[in-house]
Amino acid sequence: GDRIVEWDIDGNEVWSWDPFNESYGFNLNDFDFMSGFWEHAVSSNDPFDWTHFNALAYDEDKDMIYVSSKNLSRITKIDRETDGIIWNVGIPWLGDEIISPDPLFSGQHGLQLLDNGNLVFFDNGILSGRLDGSNEYYSTAIEMRINDNNGDYSAETIWSYTLPGELYGVISGNVQKLENGNYFIT
Repeated sequence: GDRIVEWDIDGNEVWSWDPFNESYGFNLNDFDFMSGFWEHAVSSNDPFDWTHFNALAYDEDKDMIYVSSKNLSRITKIDRETDGIIWNVGIPWLGDEIISPDPLFSGQHGLQLLDNGNLVFFDNGILSGRLDGSNEYYSTAIEMRINDNNGDYSAETIWSYTLPGELYGVISGNVQKLENGNYFIT
């Protein structure tokens, strides 16, 4: 697993967040039981990265941190002051309460927080063919808004673009929204 750490200019740790912390972290019952990663780790006795944090965004005005956890196929909003999870959005596994977007995303990379609070990220789509039953895998660039109705959260896809199958990016990729409104996809 991973830990998020903030250091000051002198190299002193000033804040950290640990997904294994029982009082504020992730539920250990959550894991990707569809991809086969865990079965491989168990049968081979190899270590496996439960969370694989691969991108962060920080909202300085609200003191909130957004983290992308590729191996849990989720994005989490964390209150830096309380360490509490505000919400998780992604695939609902077996433990934590999750906002289930339509469509679901999996194995995402990159994370951009826009001024309006929307999130832009690259859905690698490592489970796309299983989730939709097509057995065809694809990657999608997504802009998503999380709506808050008095603590009842929902996800709304504002924009998405699914790449042609030959551009399926199983383990990497990124998207950013440019100032002119276009999206830059790698």
